[in-house]
Amino acid sequence: MKILSLCGRFNAILVTAAALLAASFIALPIQAEISAQANNEIEATSEMFGCIYDFPKVRNTFLFHSDPEKLKEAIRIFTDRVPDIEYPVGTVMQLVPFEAMIKHSSADYPDSNGWEFLALDVTAESTTITSRGDRSRC
Repeated sequence: MKILSLCGRFNAILVTAAALLAASFIALPIQAEISAQANNEIEATSEMFGCIYDFPKVRNTFLFHSDPEKLKEAIRIFTDRVPDIEYPVGTVMQLVPFEAMIKHSSADYPDSNGWEFLALDVTAESTTITSRGDRSRC
């Protein structure tokens, strides 16, 4: 009887551990929120950038949005290569740690169809936005 009792406790521990492990994979990475106002204006700050490896990755691009449903939409658009559709305002894309793109309304950044480009200085302690705008430096 004691063997069954120990097995029952061990199973309960395993089930709890499995549930916690599953929850850690299901939960989206929590980054500092992108502050979105009622009129869809986005304020990009250095605090919103953490480790890009915490973002979901599609092909070679890391994607983030503070709204899980809009993140799903951005991932669908990117994965399926949907033409002629805009990403949700607030979508962040990064290919490399030192550059990022943030989707705004097209009216805010007309030269890039609403994308703001950011150059980032990344250290182990922090990230700093060193330049920004809607034109590349090429």
